Amino acid sequence: MAKLTVADINQYSGTTINPLDNPDEVYELYSVPSFDSQYPEIIKGSEIGSSKITVEDGDVLVCKINPRINRVWVVKHHTDHPLLASSEWIVVRNSKMNSNYLKWYFSSPTFRNLLVSQVAGIGGSLTRAQPKQVAKYPVPIVDICEQRRTAAVLDKVSVDYYGAPTPIQQVASVAVAEARTLTITPWDRTLLRPISKAIMASDVGINPIDDGQTIRLNFPAPTEERRKQLAKEVSKLGEDA
Repeated sequence: MAKLTVADINQYSGTTINPLDNPDEVYELYSVPSFDSQYPEIIKGSEIGSSKITVEDGDVLVCKINPRINRVWVVKHHTDHPLLASSEWIVVRNSKMNSNYLKWYFSSPTFRNLLVSQVAGIGGSLTRAQPKQVAKYPVPIVDICEQRRTAAVLDKVSVDYYGAPTPIQQVASVAVAEARTLTITPWDRTLLRPISKAIMASDVGINPIDDGQTIRLNFPAPTEERRKQLAKEVSKLGEDA
């Protein structure tokens, strides 16, 4: 499996602005407090008390504050107002990668363990992930089709949990284990069979393998021609970032 670092793939080059310079402008603000609602604040510049960074649709936000809390967000325009984000987010942008694939990887135990291994500050909400260290962390690069299929599994498949359809990522740890393997480890083992059935009933076209603890989804290997193309794409990702 090809791997590049976060710095290799990151094309982000936003700017810092002071919203108070445009007090009557209304913004969509991706703040850390608004993460739980999964909807940005719609707020006037006069009500924003500090400088913010500009972001775009598809940017992936990884929260620096207390990285033990798993907060990863994909920016999406909800209104016509300009998009801003708190400087407490690390922004990752790559126009040639699937944003939801990056979101799921940055939410995975593999990445989270790296994130909490090198923090600044002392204790709880005072700890911060260090952007210079995060830039060095590896990102598995798979075929864009596999990125989309990985995202599709997590976006489209829901499991019945206490009578309510619930997205897989809310009841299980999901990780990219290998180049073409996605693992789903439910926090409640009784959900193994329901998750497997939900995947088989979906249109993702992959048969789940249940080993009694974890469900593995093995995506088909690309053709030799596609592997060569992927190698070129990986090289181009590094050049473009």
